Amino acid sequence: MLGGALVIVALYIPSSIDVEAASRNGAMGSVRETEITAVFVVHRGQLVSSSCNGARPIRIVVAEAYPELARLVHPLRRNVLNGITLTVRWHEMPNDPSIDPYGRVPAPDPSARIVTHISAVGNRVSCRSRPDDSPIVGSSWNELVDGEVRIPHWTFTLQVFGFRAADGCNRGHGPYQLKGNQLTFGAYMQTLIVCGDKDDKGQFRRMSLDQDWFGTNVPLKVSVHGRVMRIESPDQPARTFIANEWD
Repeated sequence: MLGGALVIVALYIPSSIDVEAASRNGAMGSVRETEITAVFVVHRGQLVSSSCNGARPIRIVVAEAYPELARLVHPLRRNVLNGITLTVRWHEMPNDPSIDPYGRVPAPDPSARIVTHISAVGNRVSCRSRPDDSPIVGSSWNELVDGEVRIPHWTFTLQVFGFRAADGCNRGHGPYQLKGNQLTFGAYMQTLIVCGDKDDKGQFRRMSLDQDWFGTNVPLKVSVHGRVMRIESPDQPARTFIANEWD
C-alpha cells in the first residue's frame, strides 16, 4: 500500500487512577481514569479511537482535552497516513448528558470516552474503516501527490448513473464505463468559474475538467489496493487517488 503497511495498534492498560468528576449540579461521583495507547482518526466528522480493522470505533466526547486532540488528528483525515498513535488518559462518560458542552450527546453513551490528558505523541499510521479494498463505485476519491492530498485537488465519485468531480471551485459530471479494471470517461458537463486564488504566474485559477481531467473515451487502467487507487492513462502520467472512508 502506498505510504507503508497498515499499522494496527492494540489497546493496552498500564495503569488506572481513581479521579473525582463533578456534574453540572455539583454532585461528585467517582470515575476510573485509564492510560492507554491507541490510534486516533476522524470518523464521519468525529474524533474516534480505532483498531483500524473494521471494528466499531470508540467515540471521543467533546470535552476536556478534545481541542488538543483535534489539533493533532483532524489535519490528517484525508491523507494516506490518516491516523496517529497517542498515549492518553481517558475515562468513561459519567451519567450526565451535560458533560458535552456542545449538546451533541442527548444521553450518556457507555461506549464513549472523555480524554483528559495526552501523555505522548507517536507515529502517524494508515488506519482503515474496513478490512477489504475500497469499492471503486460509490467511494469518494481524493487525488494524492507524494502521499499527501493535492491542494487544490480533484475529488470524484463514480455513481450508478455517472461520475461527479470537483476541485473546490469548479465541478462537472458525465457518464463513464467500468469493465473489469478498465475505466472510460465519456463527455461531461462542467462549470467554468474563475476562482479566487492565483497560480504560480499570478493568474486567477480556472481549473476545469478539460484542463486537468482525463481524456474522454480513453480506456484507463484502474487498480485498487486498500484505500489507494492508481489510474494509468496511455497519454498521461499515472495518477493516484485515496478513498475518503472516514468523513
